[in-house]
Amino acid sequence: MKRWIKLWMLAALTLTGLSAVTPQKTQARPVNISFQLFYDQLAPYGRWINTPEYGYVWAPDVEPDFAPYATRGHWVVTAYGNTWVSDYDWGWAPFHYGRWFYDDFNGWVWVPDSEWGPAWVDWRTGGGYYGWAPLGPGMTIGVSVNIPLNFWVFVPQQYICSPRIYDYYAPRPRNVNIFSRTTIINNVYVYNNRRYYSGPRVSELERVTRNRVNVYRINDEHRPDRSRISGNNVNLYRPVVVKGRNDAPSKVYDRSNRQPVNVDNNRPRPSRSEGNANTPNNRNNQGVSSEHQRNRNNDVQRADRSAEWRQRRQQEDRGESRSAEQMQQRRQLYEQQRQQREQQRQQQDQATQQRQQAERTRQQEQQRTERMQQYQQQRAQREQQAAEQQRQQAERTRQYEQQRAERQQQQQRQQAEQARQQQRTQREQQNVERSRSSQPSHNEGSNQRNGGRPSRR
Repeated sequence: MKRWIKLWMLAALTLTGLSAVTPQKTQARPVNISFQLFYDQLAPYGRWINTPEYGYVWAPDVEPDFAPYATRGHWVVTAYGNTWVSDYDWGWAPFHYGRWFYDDFNGWVWVPDSEWGPAWVDWRTGGGYYGWAPLGPGMTIGVSVNIPLNFWVFVPQQYICSPRIYDYYAPRPRNVNIFSRTTIINNVYVYNNRRYYSGPRVSELERVTRNRVNVYRINDEHRPDRSRISGNNVNLYRPVVVKGRNDAPSKVYDRSNRQPVNVDNNRPRPSRSEGNANTPNNRNNQGVSSEHQRNRNNDVQRADRSAEWRQRRQQEDRGESRSAEQMQQRRQLYEQQRQQREQQRQQQDQATQQRQQAERTRQQEQQRTERMQQYQQQRAQREQQAAEQQRQQAERTRQYEQQRAERQQQQQRQQAEQARQQQRTQREQQNVERSRSSQPSHNEGSNQRNGGRPSRR
């Protein structure tokens, strides 16, 4: 007993050291949370069922068309890659721990596990679509083959980051054609020696969506609650989980008839690993004296449980068809709802296309009006510039004519002045000539009066 306590304390200390390191500077994650937290927190939202293959599994009380990683949630990008943010109050656990598988009696059921991940899905891309499907029990990173086609969800790439991504899912009948055009996305994020499928990279998302993709910071919550986005943070409850030896649901249902059965916490419970199945139960300190005796008792009890389960299954196969009829009714109801959703989605698509067409028409009309207004403004500006040029040309012509007239008047004045000057010069010359011609006769008359002597002056 002391040895087991020491081992558990050592494991707790180791997990405490590992949980203190995260890809982002967040608060330390809660440690030493056992599977009992899953059993207690999820019980109000569904049924815990005992199965021989996986032990206790959980079937949620949800709508008939529920599918994990598809219903009521959307993708965001964190440091771990594409992370599923669920709108369910219980979504913190089944979409980040464990695996999902489809059961013929109960639909989608969840197998709990202790390892946290952003989303345990396989990714594909191609043909303008992204696709993902939940990993089943036993499927790990790199080992995810033979996933049924109807488990895949495909969405046009431009809507992968939409908060209402569920409005754009491709109809399931198209999965065959879409799947054949896609290839696996092998992007893996490694942290603390753990590998996570991260899905499409941020650069690719920004290229296909033609928008900036926000990388959210994970903020660790300290109590189970719905995942929420606040600003650039996504608040997630993701404790470090350790499987306890005495963990069990308070009420367990039978796999086929859904009737609760009594749970003896002192009895060994089915487990996915042989080591856990052989672990002694010491809740009431009633362990047997030897390990061999405990193993033999466990083997006998497991054989009894398997025989009981096989007997119930044979009875159901022989005569009980009520569950099959109920399942058929559920499938018919699911198909009707799926068809209704498909019709609603088609109507929404048509309405969206009409709105987009009306918006494009409005934008085209607006652009045409803007271009017409711009053309008219440019035309008015050109006409105004032409009128201004004509006015300037007329002003230059007027100034030129005025200057020309002034030059002509000046030339005429100069010519008139030159003519007057010439006339004055000619008159002066004529006067000089007349004076010269009249001077000898005057001198001769004077000499005659003076007796032939020259006159004295």
